Amino acid sequence: MRKKIWLINQYAMPPKYEARIQTLKRAQYLIESGYDVTIISGSFLHNSNINLITDNRKFIKAQYDGIKFIHIKTNSYEGNGLKRFYNLILFAIRFFILSKKFDKPDVIAQIATVPFGNMIYFVAKRFEAKYNATYIGSASEIRGLEELVDSFAINDGLNLAIAGTFSDPEFETRLKGSEGWTKVDFLGLLSRESVKDLLSKSAVAIVTFLPAPNHIESQPNKMFEYMSAGLPLVASNFPLWMEIVEGNNCGICVDPSSPKEIAKAILYLNKNKEIARKMGENGRKTILEKYNWSAEVSKLLELYSLLLVEKK
Repeated sequence: MRKKIWLINQYAMPPKYEARIQTLKRAQYLIESGYDVTIISGSFLHNSNINLITDNRKFIKAQYDGIKFIHIKTNSYEGNGLKRFYNLILFAIRFFILSKKFDKPDVIAQIATVPFGNMIYFVAKRFEAKYNATYIGSASEIRGLEELVDSFAINDGLNLAIAGTFSDPEFETRLKGSEGWTKVDFLGLLSRESVKDLLSKSAVAIVTFLPAPNHIESQPNKMFEYMSAGLPLVASNFPLWMEIVEGNNCGICVDPSSPKEIAKAILYLNKNKEIARKMGENGRKTILEKYNWSAEVSKLLELYSLLLVEKK
């Protein structure tokens, strides 16, 4: 998956209007280098009488000569009076408010130095992980929820998001009364869109199932969904899981019955952000290259061929 880059320049214009081509040239170069680039600019074209948004829309998306733009609605103005000053404020505020509606970037770069340009810092902070770790799925004892929650009684200052439902009321009462539960944000059952949003706000994904017979040789969908989302994993140290997770350097495997081991792995990945980022990238790359339907089709066809040969 290509890295997403936002280039922020309030005054950037579509190519047919643009006399200052610095932003366009940078975008073009980055696109040719394999990046997914979007220029974010205001709707009013400086030194003109053209405003690209004249209705109630707050922003529009467009593409010119292969370069993606998001134009944020700003007011028209002439000269350098109060209306231009208001235009600068309006872009900064609306950029901050609307940024959460756009696909999360990997990099945000400010191209033009303008007043209130430091708003980009607050937008970037918004995209930092909100949760130190996330678990999604059935909130049950056999899936290691008690040990996971207990690990947060050890790690001071870290938090855990749990999305799912309890099937055992007694276990739910016991878990919610534990010390570690004070660090938990229980979100209940989420839609697929909300799950995607949650993963984008998470630093680490958790799959620490206990060693039940149907877990040890399983390949849970959630593990691959986390990898596809580019998150580093903390997973159970079953041989098959270790082959997938540590074999592809996309996470850390631990004893799922040990809150101390779980706590240590979560803390390590949150402290070593570059290592965690690389593990997340490795997981996503592994999904694209190995654990996908195209790769499985070739294996299936090879099996069919062998069966046909044996039959003859």
